[in-house]
Amino acid sequence: MAMDCIKTWLRLSVFGVLGLCFLIVPECVLGHDSPGTVIAKLTATMAHDGVSADLFFQRACEFRAIRYYKRAAYDLTQALALDNSMVAARLELARLQLQNMADDKQFKANSPLSGDPMETIAFLTSHADPATRTAAIALRGEIYMGKQQWKNAIDDFSVALALEPNLAWFIYRAEAQQEYGLYEDAISGLQEAYALTKSPVIRKALCDTLIAVARQPPQDSSSSLNTSTVNSYNRNSYLDEASKIIDEELAENRLKSSWQIRSGQLLLLRGDSKNARLEFLDAIDELNERLETPQPDPALIQDRAKAEALLADCVNP
Repeated sequence: MAMDCIKTWLRLSVFGVLGLCFLIVPECVLGHDSPGTVIAKLTATMAHDGVSADLFFQRACEFRAIRYYKRAAYDLTQALALDNSMVAARLELARLQLQNMADDKQFKANSPLSGDPMETIAFLTSHADPATRTAAIALRGEIYMGKQQWKNAIDDFSVALALEPNLAWFIYRAEAQQEYGLYEDAISGLQEAYALTKSPVIRKALCDTLIAVARQPPQDSSSSLNTSTVNSYNRNSYLDEASKIIDEELAENRLKSSWQIRSGQLLLLRGDSKNARLEFLDAIDELNERLETPQPDPALIQDRAKAEALLADCVNP
């Protein structure tokens, strides 16, 4: 397996493992088959030719694709038992373990999913390969977020971002900074990220962060928390910046509902519940039209629920 392929995967987020599978699964096996068919073929190959780390890893990809996480974790541990240096398998196992930490229905102690993801990736954080080391440090940052160790998470994402400007890591760091009370750092970090990447994903995150920080009450100077103060000047400047982003996006986009929801949130913060209500109603109307499909997008369902909840706030403040 070429190191360039591995490095490409390491720069991707949760779904990177699936991309790597497409690089290493033989075309005759992959084709256009369903995950279940590919699993059956890989299992047959193992029975006929013998097992290997690559085959276990490929099958784990397919199990994860159909959300058979316990089976995926088992195959990843088998891959590592055969090849302990398989970086992609170790990172993916740690991701599944992290996901299991956050799951209300955690697997029992005898499952590979119950392992500590921090231990799974421990030696990768000092790996000789920079791409591997960076990916492991960023994943450790995600683990710290899962443990609500915000300062450690911020430090790890900052180290990773110094080596690789990954969109997800910018957003995760900003989330950790907000939780830790470093509001100005969260905003300035996303401003710098947008200036660097011009990513619409970052711009949405920046707008949401501006609104969220403007919603924070002024910090009590006697508090022992490590927070930056959100005074009235900061709050108004954050709202003005968010308003500019929203106006530009509403003017440029045909589908406006997500930005109408943000506009309504901003208007509520400015005390204009009447116009906020109109924005939420317009957003709901658009979302209702877009949801009239046999398989509606779950994200749109969530947006509609959010708009309806905010609309209720306008009626019953």
